[in-house]
Amino acid sequence: MAQHAEPSSITINNFKLEVVIHLTNFGPTITDDLSLNAEINKRICKTPITLVRL
Repeated sequence: MAQHAEPSSITINNFKLEVVIHLTNFGPTITDDLSLNAEINKRICKTPITLVRL
């Protein structure tokens, strides 16, 4: 697994971007260490709901 790097400060047009651990943006969850664990857990949690709807 990748090691966590010290977050760098990024500013665009005087707007400082927030450093996050994970991000979901209309698709898979992207984590700061590029692990798939968050995405797999999210899909596993949705499985019972999907099965009930069948």
